[in-house]
Amino acid sequence: MKRFNAITLALASSFFIAPIASAQQGSEAESVEEVIQVVGSRLSMRTATDGSAPVDIISGEDLAATGITETAKALQYAVPSFNYPSSSVTDGTDAVRPASLRGLSPDHTLVLINGKRRHSSALVHLNGTTGRGSSNVDLNAIPIAAIKRIEVLRDGAAALYGSDAIAGVINIVLKDNDSGGSANFQAGQTHKGDGEQWKLSASSGFSIGDDGAFTLSGELHHKNRTNRAGNDPRQQYPELPSGGLDPREQTFDRQSFHVGDAEYENAALFANLDIGIGDGNFYAFGGISDRTSESGAFYRRALQSNTLTEIYPDGFLPILAPDVNDYSAYAGYEWAVAEWTLDFSGGYGFSKFQYNVENSLNASLGPDLTPTSFEAGTLENSEANLTFDAQRFIPFANNSELSLAMGISYRENSYEVIAGDEASYINGGYQDRPSGSQGFTGFTPESAVDESRDNLGVYVEAENQLTTDLMWGAAIRHEDYSDFGNNTSWKLSGRYDLTDRVAVRGAINTGFRAPSV
Repeated sequence: MKRFNAITLALASSFFIAPIASAQQGSEAESVEEVIQVVGSRLSMRTATDGSAPVDIISGEDLAATGITETAKALQYAVPSFNYPSSSVTDGTDAVRPASLRGLSPDHTLVLINGKRRHSSALVHLNGTTGRGSSNVDLNAIPIAAIKRIEVLRDGAAALYGSDAIAGVINIVLKDNDSGGSANFQAGQTHKGDGEQWKLSASSGFSIGDDGAFTLSGELHHKNRTNRAGNDPRQQYPELPSGGLDPREQTFDRQSFHVGDAEYENAALFANLDIGIGDGNFYAFGGISDRTSESGAFYRRALQSNTLTEIYPDGFLPILAPDVNDYSAYAGYEWAVAEWTLDFSGGYGFSKFQYNVENSLNASLGPDLTPTSFEAGTLENSEANLTFDAQRFIPFANNSELSLAMGISYRENSYEVIAGDEASYINGGYQDRPSGSQGFTGFTPESAVDESRDNLGVYVEAENQLTTDLMWGAAIRHEDYSDFGNNTSWKLSGRYDLTDRVAVRGAINTGFRAPSV
């Protein structure tokens, strides 16, 4: 990979007035905001409104209440700054759609599960879609049934979590109940009468030992395609030898394109374990997802040179039918030594995107030799992480306590492009016809790639509630990449409570995005 000598920096800031919900208001307050640990702060158990930077907190119940069957689409309705656009006739992007936070590139948002990094999809978006040239985390591989809540931090994330976090951090917290559960069945279709779909999901918790919990969640989701294509007015058949149009022009079904959502089947299973061992706490979580989809490319007309009328006398619509697989596993141990809380963890994530093309041909092989379905190549992405974190409180000015946290992380990323079947890219020389599988030409052996890199990151973070009204925080992080270079990011944040109900808060930070493998 080319070494980059310059580092791109992004400057982000926020400043606004926020309301305060406090238990100290007693009976005068009709409700008290639930106090939970949120991403971006180690100072204490906080709410969405009493931190120094804005954090959106969306519960699993809120996501389910939208009635939407896809995790990313449900999140779009819950977080105004999160966008999950529809796409069609965009090759692999029809199967793994990109999402963006704050209008930035999809790979500028870091996704965590239980506070640990989630690997990206193997697919790189290339066909003129949102986030062209980027690779995003596939949120739809995580079933809504497995989610306890989602926390979205938009400011100062890169200084805490490193590359990918310019736009912010989405932390998905998995359910951790030790008993009980739920099951859900949804079915429906669009008002146009297509897009029939159903989803079956369930989640259940089990107790382990005296204080352990194991939660298992899964879903099966099937969705038929939608089609909003208009009629194709173009000439479809060659002119007759005697001149004039072929009479089949009058009977041809001119709604030959497919413009709409792809046909889609997804199965996902996630598990979350938390159990006390010795003087500490062992945790582990992971999941698998398997997806198939079918979407259309551009229609090949009978009069075009990339069509063989011996096989498709009326032309044909190539179908992209990729297989998408995601696997991940994480485990860690948290324990206390003197005044320190220590956390050591490791994890691995793998994504595979296999291009399959159906109802197609390689015109250059001729009607006698060409297949009509192809394996056009495979993309594979993997990520391995090791992290060690330490945190404690120390006495500070004005009889307050300073939260001091530090840590070190090691990450290895690998990316591989595997060539497709020979018939998916070869030029057979038949009548100077175009080579390769129509709809998506296969990866050649020359296009095959197998690259990897590693990086080491260290950070220090401090937070302090100096007075009952004033809170401040600062963080600095340095990362060193084997092929990219190094970078240092920092963050400053603060909050001042003007009254019991009005506060002013702001954050300023730098961030960077290391080029993906």
